[in-house]
Amino acid sequence: MKKIISLVLILTLSVFAFAACGGKDNKDDENTPVEKNYSLAIGVATTQSGAKVTNTVAALVIGEDGKIVSCRIDCIDVSATLLDDGTVDASKTYKSKAELGDTYDSYSPMPAGRWYQQAQAFETYVTGKTQAEVTGIALEAGKTTLIAGCTIAVSDFVKAVDNAFKSAHKISFKTASEIKVGVAVNADVAPATKNDAVLAKYTADFAATVTVDGKIVASVIDSNEVNSTITGTEFGAIVNPGTKLEQGDTYDSYSPMPAGRWYQQVEAFAATAVGKTAAEVAGLATEGVAGCSIYAGGYKAALEKAAANVR
Repeated sequence: MKKIISLVLILTLSVFAFAACGGKDNKDDENTPVEKNYSLAIGVATTQSGAKVTNTVAALVIGEDGKIVSCRIDCIDVSATLLDDGTVDASKTYKSKAELGDTYDSYSPMPAGRWYQQAQAFETYVTGKTQAEVTGIALEAGKTTLIAGCTIAVSDFVKAVDNAFKSAHKISFKTASEIKVGVAVNADVAPATKNDAVLAKYTADFAATVTVDGKIVASVIDSNEVNSTITGTEFGAIVNPGTKLEQGDTYDSYSPMPAGRWYQQVEAFAATAVGKTAAEVAGLATEGVAGCSIYAGGYKAALEKAAANVR
């Protein structure tokens, strides 16, 4: 009987010892970072009010489950000024609302915080949500009461996020580490003519980057051009065919470029930033890039800015 009891005790202790060892191994496995698949996308919403054209851009990192892992928002207003000859002043420079920071609307700070602070509240709110959940945010006059710390109109934010989800030009990447995301927009307006009509040509370049341990693992570029016909001092409604990424094969379809469509060329240029730090992006070539025969100076400037403001 004693032998049987001793044997049971030995077996029981052995099981506990095995379980303890197994538990330790499992714990180690749980603490080991797991590489996951992500996609980086960019979306834009463009609106007009007279001589002012506003571009709102959203950069999203989307997880395998279709939920937002990270969101970054920025916005830029370009207000055209007419010269004596009836054309627009092309000498003005513009900064985005995020760049302007505390100086944007500094004369009348909003109760819920500066624009960039409210945009960050929106970014936080949509993180973890699906496309349907974001587009389903209840809005009244463009605003929502759902987001604490955000009293500004967010309808363009929602549209930009929706367009990012819809993008056919997402960039895939893998990592097991913490990611940081940056977004940027540069814009201007210049005089132009078409069929003898005087135009205001509004151009905007957008970029988004993802960095891991200080180096870029994914980047994407987009751009748009919209025209407004000027009659006297009146600005006509802009013609907005969508961003160049959104237009895809139909952009410049009448004269496809030797190195490929516009979106293929900027994708090749954006890929040259992968593996580089924000400081190294400044050294990117803007001409002679394999697969990119277009001049990429403006796109490089947007990439630099996006890489420099990741968080």
